[in-house]
Amino acid sequence: MRETGLWDFSNLDELISAYCEAQTGCPITYSYTLEGARKLLSDFTILEMRKAHIFLWNIPQYVKYQYEKEECFKNVSDDLFAARIGTWLASSCSRKKKKRASN
Repeated sequence: MRETGLWDFSNLDELISAYCEAQTGCPITYSYTLEGARKLLSDFTILEMRKAHIFLWNIPQYVKYQYEKEECFKNVSDDLFAARIGTWLASSCSRKKKKRASN
């Protein structure tokens, strides 16, 4: 989005769909709020749910296997980054145990 100058978040689902991967045109993308994701996973016990992954590396350096953060992320600690910033919602779940019928 920074490269295209698109900062209008009024159509957030469309923006996510268009720019969620390194190149545009990802065929299928879904976006959820935390509440929506919890509803989607309501048949499971959610063990963990956290934001994950945003590409923070300087691409010209990255392709040379040199891991240098983009200028806008240089002063963001890894802990803050993991807790507050992310594009993917990672979750760990287990099946809910079925209740046995009482006699």
